Amino acid sequence: TALALGVQPVGASDWLGFGGEGVGPWAEGLYDEAPEIIETLEPSLEAIAALEPDLILDTDPDAAEKVKELKSLAGGRAIAVSEEGKSGWTWQQQLAFIAEALGAKDRAAAVTKTFEGRITALRSAHPEFSGKKIDVVHYDGTSTKLASRSSNALQLLGQLGFSAWPFNLGF
Repeated sequence: TALALGVQPVGASDWLGFGGEGVGPWAEGLYDEAPEIIETLEPSLEAIAALEPDLILDTDPDAAEKVKELKSLAGGRAIAVSEEGKSGWTWQQQLAFIAEALGAKDRAAAVTKTFEGRITALRSAHPEFSGKKIDVVHYDGTSTKLASRSSNALQLLGQLGFSAWPFNLGF
């Protein structure tokens, strides 16, 4: 999200295991200088502190407790979606929240418009998605969990025309 808003993070988690700069093919080449990759599931507070961050962003909906620790590393400038009690935000809400913290509201409006246009184009190009049942599974290297109905992944797939599989219990 920070890269999409024109901000160059000094550190990042490779939470999907892409390797390299920790970003997928959609974000390759956006870094001017590769970030320090930190552990995803159990990040080292010392490694984060060594980066001397101005702001720490954490979009993990279960990160509220961790953010309390992280705030001490960035002079109180650590934020998380969960800290605001907004678990289940849409990607647009999360983008706006992060953009406000980064002072990039204008850029967020442009990113939102572009991305919503892509979603509309994909939905139009693939009418066969409409009504198809789908679910999202998260694997963290040790366990597998169904995504909640409020997850960004299921929300995005819904915007493309898919509907959640009826077995998603929302946990």
